[in-house]
Amino acid sequence: MAAQIRTETRLLVAALPRLISLHRSERMSDRDARAALDAVFAAPARPVPLESLVGSVWSLALERRLSAYDACYVVLAETLDAPLVTADRQLAAATPNAVLITS
Repeated sequence: MAAQIRTETRLLVAALPRLISLHRSERMSDRDARAALDAVFAAPARPVPLESLVGSVWSLALERRLSAYDACYVVLAETLDAPLVTADRQLAAATPNAVLITS
């Protein structure tokens, strides 16, 4: 059985700490943070075979000077033609699929 990434799980694991951090630093209201979290759960999700991403992650990390971790998110968003929602300006600049959270 191929290893798979459950996109909704990865979204939650990535989003939850950041949303908590934004809320604690008072850069995001409780209402907005909870709405963003609800959006994570509402996003359509499906398993993605991990092996199908590795080559693209490798190349992208080198081409765009990203960490392997960040390159995984970019490749996944680009593969699924989905938005990459992030508060990280460098990560947002790495893909036209990015939606930058600024508050």
